[in-house]
Amino acid sequence: GARQIVQELSLSIEPGELVAIAGGSGTGKTTLLEMIAGLQPPTSGEVRHDGAIAGGRLSAASRIGYVPQDDIIHLDMPLRRTLRYAARLRLPAGTSPAEADRVVEETMADLDLLDRAEVPVRALSGGQRKRASIAVELLTRPRVFFLDEPTSGLDPSTGADVIRLLRRLSRRGVTVVLTTHEPADIERCDRVVFLARDG
Repeated sequence: GARQIVQELSLSIEPGELVAIAGGSGTGKTTLLEMIAGLQPPTSGEVRHDGAIAGGRLSAASRIGYVPQDDIIHLDMPLRRTLRYAARLRLPAGTSPAEADRVVEETMADLDLLDRAEVPVRALSGGQRKRASIAVELLTRPRVFFLDEPTSGLDPSTGADVIRLLRRLSRRGVTVVLTTHEPADIERCDRVVFLARDG
């Protein structure tokens, strides 16, 4: 409607940075994240990724990962089967089943989930479920990774594990942008964008 959620702002995020978008509830964190991820266009101005204007639908070729706040995976299937199914949908056409399986196994190993491969997603702990949601997006080896409150609902220790995982990704050159209102998450990031009330 007529409400402006995010006011004028300008920011640059460098390759390999771990950046937090922080602020209280209702300040526009998720809206800003969705705009810079290319999921919704700004009403004015522009968002650029590597110089190209962002927008349109995300595809495997775009090498952008997005993890919403709520779990994005099927809860009743075992984790390995869930990830294999996601790999068939997300990896480039023509990827062999053997290659897809290799990517799934490698991703589970990267996220310390191999020992949970045959466990139904519903039976995973909150932190393991969050890592499983991240795994779905990591199958395509994104260059830029957006996460909406990845530590929300997790105990401090598990939340710290998720942030450490995101830090490892940034050290590999993946640009990671997350929303949070947790002070501990903010302290572990390279840079912080603070949104005040009314964006």
